Amino acid sequence: MKTEEVSVCPFRIYTEVRPALTYGRGDVTVTGFMDCLKSECPAWYSKDEYIPGTGVGVIKEHCKRLE
Repeated sequence: MKTEEVSVCPFRIYTEVRPALTYGRGDVTVTGFMDCLKSECPAWYSKDEYIPGTGVGVIKEHCKRLE
């Protein structure tokens, strides 16, 4: 499995209601994901992971909510 950098948080969502462009009904609701807070988020942590057989360690950052 390839690890990719987290850019959006699937748990932080925003909703915005935009008024209709013309007179009358037809407001548009836009929903999307907010950016990942990384180190500012309480679900974000880093840990040492060692590559077996080499003795080399790497610090990896993870999101507890995505595991």
